[in-house]
Amino acid sequence: MTAASGVRSALARTPEAVELMADCSGDVEAYLSRCAALLDENSSPFHAVTWLRAWYATLGQADGRKPLWVGVRDRATGRDLMLLPLTVRRKAGLTLVEFADAGVVDYNAPIVSRYCPGDAASARRLWKQVRLVLRGYDVLRIDKMLGRSLDGAQAPNPLKQALHTQDCEMYGNQIE
Repeated sequence: MTAASGVRSALARTPEAVELMADCSGDVEAYLSRCAALLDENSSPFHAVTWLRAWYATLGQADGRKPLWVGVRDRATGRDLMLLPLTVRRKAGLTLVEFADAGVVDYNAPIVSRYCPGDAASARRLWKQVRLVLRGYDVLRIDKMLGRSLDGAQAPNPLKQALHTQDCEMYGNQIE
């Protein structure tokens, strides 16, 4: 099988046919190499490997934060469909998982592969995998999300689709 035919067969499968599996780890370098494979010239600067590496080395350690990455893959191909750059910390006696943000990032969004199914049913299946892999934590804070990806493709944000949250369009400023 050639690489081109492998891509065609992956794209030809219906979204329901894609069996998902999720993993999580605090190994920043392992996830940054996976992240690099998903990025292109249209990717958000907040998803750039250099930004994330510097962020995790500095702000990512503030307030007792520890890195926590979640990946969702196509089980058949092993191909990453979505990566979530997160942190975990203790706050008010609870274990809090949140985006790698610390208040300095305008928007939060998953890093989404071009192979990630974009329909609402698949978004719910992706979210289910994220919830399963994070089930041991007390609180998952997801905020400042756009309804689309942060890259030039403007693909739907699968977490936004699954969670039905309000769109954030004010550069991270909350409007009340």
